[in-house]
Amino acid sequence: MIKIVVDSTAGIEKKFVIDNGLTVVPLKILFSDEEYQEGYPGEYDSFYKKIEDTKEFPKTSLPSPALFNKVFTDLTKNGDEVICINISSSLSGTYNSASVAALDFGDKVSVIDSEGCCQTIFFLVEEMLDMIKAGNTKQEIVSSILELRSKTLMQFVPESLEYLKHGGRISLISASLGSILKIKPILLFKGGKLTNNRKVIGMNRAVNELVNLISDNVKKIYVVCIGKSSYFEGLKEKVVEKFKDISVRFGEISPVMGTHVGPGTLGIACINK
Repeated sequence: MIKIVVDSTAGIEKKFVIDNGLTVVPLKILFSDEEYQEGYPGEYDSFYKKIEDTKEFPKTSLPSPALFNKVFTDLTKNGDEVICINISSSLSGTYNSASVAALDFGDKVSVIDSEGCCQTIFFLVEEMLDMIKAGNTKQEIVSSILELRSKTLMQFVPESLEYLKHGGRISLISASLGSILKIKPILLFKGGKLTNNRKVIGMNRAVNELVNLISDNVKKIYVVCIGKSSYFEGLKEKVVEKFKDISVRFGEISPVMGTHVGPGTLGIACINK
């Protein structure tokens, strides 16, 4: 049997994890003198409330090779094979950590760099589950996912630029100007690269632009947010109205990603046909 391992930044709901026999390896957030495991969607509220109340900038911690080694050992001891898919290596060392651990397991364990983040990873997990049910081999699945990952993308708009400035993603000058002029960048993460796709003035225009930027060739859509946003319901409604025949789901961006883009961020994850 083929087992799937994924890290917690994918934001996969606990029920889906249990129902499909997935293993989730958690990343951690270091906040003042406290340490949090990411957990699952629905468990993020207290963390985001603390960010909003204190305005502190947490740090993140990736899983060690030893932790991945233990996970791989437990899953392969009965002869099962493992495919482990992780957040893009351009954002985190999690993929490298898993790759180091996999060296001890030869062909039994394959590690994939998703080149994505958040629910784009979940889309690839769904594709893997379908292929496992269809009887594909581990190598066939890995080869297919390496091609499919180019069809995933994440676009998001931060409510504040402070977190991106703190993380070094934008300059102090850009953040200051954006705050004064209420400029909202629409950021695209695709193929392991973060780019500024568009700039608009105000969150209302940003919401409309997020919807307009979704390809007509889209296969699945995940509308996500960080913490609470007064614009989230409007974004959901616009996406559902425009894409009536597409699978549209709603969820949360995990705290590890949230520490870099901040509360109030809205996003749309897609996989295209």
